[in-house]
Amino acid sequence: MRSVWLFLLIPASFNIAYAQRNLSGSARSSAYTYIYKVTPQETRKLFRKGMYAFDEDRHLHTLIDSFKTNTKRPAMAPGNYLLVSTEEANLVVDQLTTGDITCKLLPNHYDLQLLIHNRNGQSISNADVRVRNRKIQWDSQTGVYRSKQVRKGMIQVTVNGVLYCYTLSNGMLRPFPLFNIKKALQRIPFSKRHRSYRRGFFYSPTNHESKYTGFMVFSKPMYKPNDTVKLKAWVQPINGRPVNRPLILRLTDRNLLIDTIIATIHPYRPGAYEYSFVLNDSLDLDLDENYLATLEEESSRKYDLDEYDGDNEDEFAMKRKVLIRNTFRHEEYELGSVSFTARTDRKKHNRNTPVALFLKAVNENEMAVMDGRVQIVVTTRQSNIRFHQPEVFLKDTLWVHEQALDAIGETKIILPDSIFPAASFSYNIKAIFLNSNNEREEDNIGMEYLYQPRLAELKQDGDSLRIDVIEKGKNVSCNLTLLAVNKGSDTIFSEQVTAPASIRIDPFISNYYVVVDGDTTEFAPDPGKMAVACNSLRTRDSLFIQILNPAALPAWYSIFEGNKLFRQGVADSLFLAIRTRNTKPWFVSIQYLVGDKAQTGEYPIPYNGNKLTVDLRQPEFVYPGQRADLELDVKDVSGNPVADADITLYGYTRKFKNDQEPQLIYFGKKYRARKLRNRFDLTQPDPLHTNDWLNWDKWAQRLGLDSIEYYKFLYPDSVYLNYEPAVDSVTQIAPFVVSHGRPMAIQMLYIDDQPYFFRNAEQWKQYSFELSPGLHTLKLRTINRLVHAERIMVKAGV
Repeated sequence: MRSVWLFLLIPASFNIAYAQRNLSGSARSSAYTYIYKVTPQETRKLFRKGMYAFDEDRHLHTLIDSFKTNTKRPAMAPGNYLLVSTEEANLVVDQLTTGDITCKLLPNHYDLQLLIHNRNGQSISNADVRVRNRKIQWDSQTGVYRSKQVRKGMIQVTVNGVLYCYTLSNGMLRPFPLFNIKKALQRIPFSKRHRSYRRGFFYSPTNHESKYTGFMVFSKPMYKPNDTVKLKAWVQPINGRPVNRPLILRLTDRNLLIDTIIATIHPYRPGAYEYSFVLNDSLDLDLDENYLATLEEESSRKYDLDEYDGDNEDEFAMKRKVLIRNTFRHEEYELGSVSFTARTDRKKHNRNTPVALFLKAVNENEMAVMDGRVQIVVTTRQSNIRFHQPEVFLKDTLWVHEQALDAIGETKIILPDSIFPAASFSYNIKAIFLNSNNEREEDNIGMEYLYQPRLAELKQDGDSLRIDVIEKGKNVSCNLTLLAVNKGSDTIFSEQVTAPASIRIDPFISNYYVVVDGDTTEFAPDPGKMAVACNSLRTRDSLFIQILNPAALPAWYSIFEGNKLFRQGVADSLFLAIRTRNTKPWFVSIQYLVGDKAQTGEYPIPYNGNKLTVDLRQPEFVYPGQRADLELDVKDVSGNPVADADITLYGYTRKFKNDQEPQLIYFGKKYRARKLRNRFDLTQPDPLHTNDWLNWDKWAQRLGLDSIEYYKFLYPDSVYLNYEPAVDSVTQIAPFVVSHGRPMAIQMLYIDDQPYFFRNAEQWKQYSFELSPGLHTLKLRTINRLVHAERIMVKAGV
């Protein structure tokens, strides 16, 4: 067969009516896609080596069906297939695996646990599971396929003659990046000038500071001018006895403009320091600033910034021997005495269904504010708007309302249904509280309005899904369609249900859909409401483990003594009492399914022999001006009272919103976390795909391509002429050169020895040329050929 053909389209006007040989409107792909079945062994080889190992003669041996290209493929029996079609001059081959088998990874970071199940969640025990040709055995006690030797590779699951492939990666096997070595080398202190002062003394700990631990607390988070700052600190080396020597207290601002030694403090007992000072004018502090308090060695006095003549004050200050630090705020603050909240009885509502807005304002004593008033502003959100009538006016501000708050309980306000037009949209409720003290609080609620007359409400109640249909604000009986799908978008079931209804949530379902009057409501289970947790208690000689599983889900657990596996199993509840004499930490790893996805929980159980328990007994209510007695008990891990304990007790109003609790350090023995043997990740590879040159002689008749006009153009016998009528009756010509089914780029075109086209000139918006009717001679220059066409007839008006 000749390798180069000449094609002429007369004219090149593509916006034409269909003619008998309508090339411009011809399909550019095969009319049908053909389905070939392949064996698991052939599929395995293609996944392992890629589609470059695909061979038409070897793999396309069993044709079973076909369907129209670009339409939904028919239902197919479970199996491994190749789908064959064409796209222009390419043969397109797509790999496809059908079936209802799914493989899930249950990651406990110890061994490989694979749960293989069908679409209904039933475990498959007769699968042939291999990783790198290593067979993975079925564990009948836990219902999973388990292996300790596998590290990574392609997982091959064969069930009833169908191969399912997955990719198993392992984060523990990632190579150590070379740039990490470079960073580590850069951190080596080759000179005395290497210090951690990149962010400055105010923000960064000094090198000396990293050798100590403890805490520093203030009597409150922020102070006004002339307030008294009360502080207490506990300081001791990371490995050593508490500090028992005088330390200096320094006050510094972030710009080092304030850098004042307040006092020298002596410990009232080893490790314990306390002091108080007044924020008077002599300190020259600015308002609305944070200030740093540090306890330093006496030798740090020599690093006085007032005596420093250098250019880098931060570098100089970082030489100080700081032991502990903390910051407080200096501000002329006003603490609001009102707490204001707003809520609605529903987040989504439909036509003729009222929405109740509940408002509440209380003071610091949880008493209702007597002089409060509220302003309600309802505004639309300019997104996801659907109109349900030809002409709808949707205002930016739907409603403004003001009224006084009730003196008792919550204030209830009903949003009028008349403010909502014939549209479905999201909107916002802004509630603004004001009182006679000019206090202002604000709360916002996002809402959704649907114009439909009936609305399905789906709510999760523990392990159950509650389905209600709301019409005119009332729960009504209604027939609806309930669909359930998994993560692979496979429909597990579709059935008719009468609302109101309640169904148990299936852990193998990812989404539920309810269809009422043609409108669909989606629901995805919340894993937090079905979580499996572990409670534990550790004493000197015993360990108690309880798995809390209110939804009674299958929970796979692994219990470790240190890094050694103690016990594995699966249960919907568990309580264990274990006698242990050593102080090794124990660990519990739990895996379960919610929303067709594996959930995991890791629970360390250390033995904190030096941990103290503080029991504070105080009145539930204390009235303004009342003095109350507090009682404290301090006990060790065995429940025995602890004598001579140092107690830090302080309190302040909860009006402060920026308070932070100190991070207490455990001074007992510290244990390493459980050593992870693996960090598996399981993914399903993308279907294999190849897009190769089309073997015309082989596929022209088999795929019916020789009857498609576009393929007559790509693979002509010699010269292909196509005549199509022009809308404007202007005679035009568009010549092409085709080689092996691919048009070649025309560099130059001569018509009757006159130049008509030069590619680099770029003067043509459209590749078509006006000619007079009659015979013409063409010369076409490609990148490597010169093609002649003699006596080409150009007809008038076409």
